[in-house]
Amino acid sequence: MPEDDVYFRNPHLGDLLRRASSVILDMNGLIVDDEPLQLRAMNDVLAPFRIALTPSDWADRCAGRRSEDFTRMILTQHGLPHSNAEVSDIVLKKNERYRSLISRSITDYARPGVLDLVAYVKNCDRKTLSLATTASPLEVETILGGRGLGIEGEFDYIVTGADITRHKPDPEIYQRVATLSGAPFGRCLVFEDSGPGVTAASRAGMPCIAVPNDSTRGQEFKAAAFIVGDLTREARILDGSCGG
Repeated sequence: MPEDDVYFRNPHLGDLLRRASSVILDMNGLIVDDEPLQLRAMNDVLAPFRIALTPSDWADRCAGRRSEDFTRMILTQHGLPHSNAEVSDIVLKKNERYRSLISRSITDYARPGVLDLVAYVKNCDRKTLSLATTASPLEVETILGGRGLGIEGEFDYIVTGADITRHKPDPEIYQRVATLSGAPFGRCLVFEDSGPGVTAASRAGMPCIAVPNDSTRGQEFKAAAFIVGDLTREARILDGSCGG
């Protein structure tokens, strides 16, 4: 596909994508709007502890953050003693419940335009497509593999939570995937749905387009180049700072 074939109708978004030599996508919340399912799975596992998180709790404490970190924080805030093994067990059970829930109707959770964007970038000359997610390899397979959206093979490079030691907002995951692709950090374009993810991309020296969902809409996106409502060709800039 010629490089002058622009995906986004908005010229600011189109130019940013055209200049990128590597496009990097987050997964949870960005490719699939799965935050409500993540919350449901967490509450199912926390029920024996008589803890029930609200959507606001999830948005403020959990969305875009590492499962082990917010699980430990929730238990601490409720005065429940816990070991690292107990935290890991809760996270494992939550992930198993989540995979069971999402595998039933995964295509319903794909965000508008994301599959078209993946197809566009994959067919562009001189662009690589990468995935940078703190989710596990098993979760990636569940969401993107053959029984999921069927696009795992479209990504040239995939970095998961199993490949890193520091999590968003630390930039390690984006630095790692850019190094694998060989792209200069400044020529990577990141798409993220959460504040910690946008911060991680910014700290890596990469421009980032924020695509908030209902759970992350109230988070901090000052470091984003643009904030948009979706990933369709007609995506509109929401912050109004650079034309829309």
